[in-house]
Amino acid sequence: MSGQDHQPEKPQGFLNTVFDETMGGFGILLVSILLVGIFLILFLG
Repeated sequence: MSGQDHQPEKPQGFLNTVFDETMGGFGILLVSILLVGIFLILFLG
């Protein structure tokens, strides 16, 4: 896990890779939790 494979030059590419890997199923849960959290904050705020 050095910094040779993933170069910190394109943050969008890294985010895309992480999102793609997480989109397998856990990403949906995280997005849902985030959406619910934002909704609660907006509702309570």
